[in-house]
Amino acid sequence: MMRELTSRGEQSPWRGPADNELGMPVPWRMTLLSTPAAWLRAGDFVAYSTGFSFETWGLLELADEPPSGHLLSETADTLLNTLQIGLGLAGGRELTMAGEVGPEPPDPPALSRRRHLQGGGRYLGWRDFWWLWPLPPAGPILLICSWEAMGVAPSESTFDSGPLLEGARSALRYWE
Repeated sequence: MMRELTSRGEQSPWRGPADNELGMPVPWRMTLLSTPAAWLRAGDFVAYSTGFSFETWGLLELADEPPSGHLLSETADTLLNTLQIGLGLAGGRELTMAGEVGPEPPDPPALSRRRHLQGGGRYLGWRDFWWLWPLPPAGPILLICSWEAMGVAPSESTFDSGPLLEGARSALRYWE
C-alpha cells in the first residue's frame, strides 16, 4: 500500500512520523495483560517532532486449532477485534482506534494502528504499531486495555508525557 506523501516527499503527519526524521527512543515497557492463555505488552516508544509511536505485541493460545482451510486472519479478526486499547490524555481526552487513518486529516488528536499477524496451529501472535498525532499535552498519559471477550477486565498503565515531549525536542531532522 502506497503512503500518501506531501509535496516534499514526506508522509502526512497524521499517518506517521516524517521520513526525514530520526525519533528519540523513550525506554518504557509494560505488561498490559497476562492470563494463562494470553499476554500483551507495550514498549518501543519513540518521540518525534509531530507525535509519538509505540508498539504492542501479544500471543494467544487458542483452545482448538482452527479448522483446515480456515485462515489465521479470520480467527484473528474474530478474537482481536474485541481487544480494546486506547490512550487517555491530560485534560480528560480518551482515544481509541481500530485501524489506519484515512487520507484526509482527522480532528486532532488522532490515534492510528497498523497490525501484523503471525503464528500457526493453536498460537496467534500479533504486533501493532501505534501512532499518536500530534504530541500530547504535558501531564499523565493512560494506556488503557480491556478484552472482555477473553474475560480481561479493563486495566490502565500510567506514564508522564514529559520524557516524550523532551525526546521530541531532540528528534533529528535530516533535511527540510
